Amino acid sequence: MADAESARNLGRLGGLAKAEKVRKLALLETLGLQSLPDELAPYVVAAEEFATAEVERLARTVGGGICGAAPASLVQSAALQLAASRAAFAAGDATQGSRLANDSRQNLLAAHELAAREAKARPQAEDSEWLAALQPKGKH
Repeated sequence: MADAESARNLGRLGGLAKAEKVRKLALLETLGLQSLPDELAPYVVAAEEFATAEVERLARTVGGGICGAAPASLVQSAALQLAASRAAFAAGDATQGSRLANDSRQNLLAAHELAAREAKARPQAEDSEWLAALQPKGKH
């Protein structure tokens, strides 16, 4: 009986470990990474959440509902720099942490500017097209 129970527990732990590995690989893929040092892992989880929220915010507030691949890439780089910054600060390296935080800020500013430029360059519908789209169908 104990052997069967031990086997079940080991199987469950193996399943949990596999699920965690799959989650980490998905996270790495989202941020475009091949591997992740263990000491950076907790910061990268937060970075992925930050990048997702920031891309959505840029699309909503700057990009007219769209955040293109280039500004999104800048946001992902900024998120990784922010993660590395937090890890550096946690390790006691305030100089490196500050440099990385500043680099993150610069990429966020560049992403904002690029999203705005892309939105401005995107073809806009004519006012009459917008008005026609708002009219109920079949009524003139």
